[in-house]
Amino acid sequence: MNKSLEFVIMVDIDLPHDRFLSLVKSLFPRIYRDRHREFEAEGHRIEVRNNEDYRPLHARDKEDSFLQMRYCVEVTPISPQATEDGEVAFATRIIHHIRAQGGTTTHLAAYEHRLEF
Repeated sequence: MNKSLEFVIMVDIDLPHDRFLSLVKSLFPRIYRDRHREFEAEGHRIEVRNNEDYRPLHARDKEDSFLQMRYCVEVTPISPQATEDGEVAFATRIIHHIRAQGGTTTHLAAYEHRLEF
């Protein structure tokens, strides 16, 4: 597991947690070790959780408002073959999938400058 390749996607979408979790899972044909809000797919551990700091858009602080988005998707590569290029592609795929369903996203990663949208 390479911690420097982890990434986080903060998401605003008008779906309850169980439906949002299903939306994220729908991107992956095979899911392993499926737990309540965490699963493994394509060499990654993916956790989808409610953001404890969530605030509706109109009530957010202007600075760091992304920290107050509704959901947090944490992705950790567990494959020893993980590379930064592979993680950029994987993050991009998830972000596009969420945005295609009407979600707003922002991301945090050591290589976030490579994730241009």
